[in-house]
Amino acid sequence: MLNDCPLLIDDFELGFLDALYWSVVNNEVDVVTSPVWSGAYSARLGGLGSSMASANIDTAACTSVTWSFWGKRGPEAPEVGDALYFEWFNGSTWMRDL
Repeated sequence: MLNDCPLLIDDFELGFLDALYWSVVNNEVDVVTSPVWSGAYSARLGGLGSSMASANIDTAACTSVTWSFWGKRGPEAPEVGDALYFEWFNGSTWMRDL
């Protein structure tokens, strides 16, 4: 918690996807040692509709919310239909930011 706001920070340094942070992991998702931005590990999403969803976080007490990540494409370029979505529930409906 920071100023009554929950934090979700995963640098993947445990060497596996911690269920405390990730509620859904589908298809080709791994923790790997290369490539990495910093540290020893990173998450890798392969093909076949791979996806990850974080655990739910109640941000009602927060005045603002920040989300960030470091990503690397490739070595192949994403295929048609591949996307990265950030979605959140605003209390009545799911919102999507591209």
